Amino acid sequence: MDPAEERLVGTGSVTAERAGDLQRLKQELDRRTSALERSEARFRDVIERNADAIVVVDGDGLIRFTNAMATKLFGGTRAELLGSPFGFPLVADETTELDLLSDGAPRVAEMRVVQSEWEGHVAYIASLRDVTERKRAEQGARDLIREQAARTAAETAAHRFRFLSESSAVLSSSLDYRTILSALARVCVTDVADWAEVYAVDEAGAVQRREAAHCDPSKTALLGELRNVSIPPHGTHPVLEVVRTRKPILAKTVDDKLLESTIVDARHRKVVAELGMTSFMMMPMTARGRVLGAIALISSDPERLFDEQDLALAEDIAARAALALDNSLLYEEAQR
Repeated sequence: MDPAEERLVGTGSVTAERAGDLQRLKQELDRRTSALERSEARFRDVIERNADAIVVVDGDGLIRFTNAMATKLFGGTRAELLGSPFGFPLVADETTELDLLSDGAPRVAEMRVVQSEWEGHVAYIASLRDVTERKRAEQGARDLIREQAARTAAETAAHRFRFLSESSAVLSSSLDYRTILSALARVCVTDVADWAEVYAVDEAGAVQRREAAHCDPSKTALLGELRNVSIPPHGTHPVLEVVRTRKPILAKTVDDKLLESTIVDARHRKVVAELGMTSFMMMPMTARGRVLGAIALISSDPERLFDEQDLALAEDIAARAALALDNSLLYEEAQR
């Protein structure tokens, strides 16, 4: 074979080889294209079946893609939504709550936004979850709580009104000074406090503990000892401050300083320790510009701490008691 023939044969071999390579490249390209199409189909299928509404918005704020749930949430067809303005601010990596109007019914959606690409351009993918029913349930729960709170407040108000009415009846049932003080102590431990002390101010201005009562009848002996404990006129007992300033004291929790200020001696300390003192309030009893005494109300239950509402009720009791005591004193003066 001459050189020319050899060159032709060689050229044919190269051409055939290249053709084979091209064929294999085409097959690989077809395979990859097919795989990509299948992947895109699966991706779109997942997006379409997603329980959340998916919306792709371009840099100009126009909708470029929506899934089926988005058409349902926004109340429009895909053709109507595509190319229309999205209308909501898009902040990447933040969750926003949106109020929507779908088919005339208000809806609430939570939107999460990520920045991405769409067809080679910057875009935003917004995922919106319909939380209308959850919001309704939460609002229903809040309404129920408010309803229950209002009902409880009404029941409490009614209970306190009955209590004050009954207390007034008890306090006004006698014109005897000592009887009124004793009734006052008993009234205070029916609903308000665990134990109570009633103080009186004599004509010389000295303060005396006149009555004490406890909700537990077994504490009667201890209360007897309390009545015998005098109040030093220049001591630190809070009743002296209440009588002097004519202002109440409310200690939601009793600290060591307040506790020590009420103690007169070692025996008194032991009695108070046995009775217990976790929350404390004291109100003056004033009538016609004169301080007639004071009431101390004590809780020994750590779960029962007095608040401003309790203080308001106690002040009302003190005012009614002062009126009853003043009437008693006027009666005694008339008798003399």
